[in-house]
Amino acid sequence: IFKIVGLSPWTNFQRTQKKSYIIQHSLFGTLYNLALIIAYCSYLGWSYEDLMPRKDQADSAFATTVGDNVHILGIVATTSIWLFFMVRQKLMIRIINKLEISSSMLQRCELYNFRDNHAIYWILLSNFLVTTYLVVLEILVYKPILVPIRLIPALIHSWVLMQYSLLLDIVIKQFESIQSTILKLGDVDSDIKLHTLFVTNVPLRKQITHEITKIRDVHRKMFNITEMISNFYGSPILVTIMYFGVSSVCYLYFIILSLFANNKGEITVNYYSFSSWILIMVYGFVVLTSKVGRAIAQVMYRV
Repeated sequence: IFKIVGLSPWTNFQRTQKKSYIIQHSLFGTLYNLALIIAYCSYLGWSYEDLMPRKDQADSAFATTVGDNVHILGIVATTSIWLFFMVRQKLMIRIINKLEISSSMLQRCELYNFRDNHAIYWILLSNFLVTTYLVVLEILVYKPILVPIRLIPALIHSWVLMQYSLLLDIVIKQFESIQSTILKLGDVDSDIKLHTLFVTNVPLRKQITHEITKIRDVHRKMFNITEMISNFYGSPILVTIMYFGVSSVCYLYFIILSLFANNKGEITVNYYSFSSWILIMVYGFVVLTSKVGRAIAQVMYRV
């Protein structure tokens, strides 16, 4: 999904020796994002006349200005997201590779207690259902020529929130697995006493010390990865907040405008559009806020 919407302009490369994956720069992904930008801007220019409000709409001059500004903001916000992921993809490549290396190091620890991360699948499935609802609703309510222009910005910014939430969830699960492993080490002394009946406990203690050292190093690296993730998504999240906030106010304006015009058909259209917009926006920010809160709790726990 992320590759289709232009939020993953990099490629997977398998290292056959260690049987692990690293991420590399992808020229095809960069060209794909450029094609998305050109196609989106071209389509918007081609269908500009259909975006104009009807002549019989109340306060049409101001409504035209508001509508134009919303669509211009959507163009700027969406294309800036695509450009940002193209320009800053090296940072994301470093983040994903560091996560993969850290995960591989932990999995080689015999005492490592891995915790399954099923939340990722629920986040992806739920956001997919929400976006599907938005797509179906927009197709049923608006003319086909308007659907891509209205949907693309909402989908792009929604999946930006989901991508950030997923990465944070992966980091949180790593922290929880590390902490669970550290707590598990509290029972090692009793195991060592049992082993002393047959072998010397020095090699076992050395092994435990080596395992703790590796876990400690990975634990320190995870905080660096968390900071890198925050630095990468700072600008896209700011753009997303600005776009969702301004567009929501504009949608609310059109609802109020249709109420004064006493146009029931227009009221119904704006109501369903605004409700779907609020749903996808609120859901994305609720998921992101919960993940950010848990990540901050991990940092405070360390401090």
